[in-house]
Amino acid sequence: MNTFHYLKVKFESLDIIAIEENLSSVNVSQRPCYVDASSINLEQLMELINNLATVFKYLNLHPKFPYPFYIITKLIENHETFPIVASENDLPTHFLQTAKRLTPRESMLQNKIQILQRRLININFYEKIEQLKEIQREQTKLSDTSKEEYFYHNILLKIKEQQKLNI
Repeated sequence: MNTFHYLKVKFESLDIIAIEENLSSVNVSQRPCYVDASSINLEQLMELINNLATVFKYLNLHPKFPYPFYIITKLIENHETFPIVASENDLPTHFLQTAKRLTPRESMLQNKIQILQRRLININFYEKIEQLKEIQREQTKLSDTSKEEYFYHNILLKIKEQQKLNI
């Protein structure tokens, strides 16, 4: 039975090769993970984040899907690629589930989830995120155009009302 508890990932060095070997061995895509970077300075933290981003891209993984890879630090509040938290206590609690015996239906659903999770690993998340951003831009443009059209429509109605009153 898979239980979702956070896996603490430790790095011996900030070298890309060492990070890649470590992430491959702990299989970060199978459960939520975090690295405690609260004891390093800002320069080392930025090097760690850049190297992690390179390794995640190389391994065709995403730091937020299917399970997040958190970085614990107080030096920066947020990052576009990695979720950042200030301490272990700030990690989301929905991954901290107590283990219990599954009913047959829950067991069947868990098996389906595991199959879908294996399929999810084959998706290029970076490409999908770019597609979603493009769709978001198009939807924003459509929304702006609709608001503008509604504004002009209201002006036209007011003008017609004024013309009816004047006649």
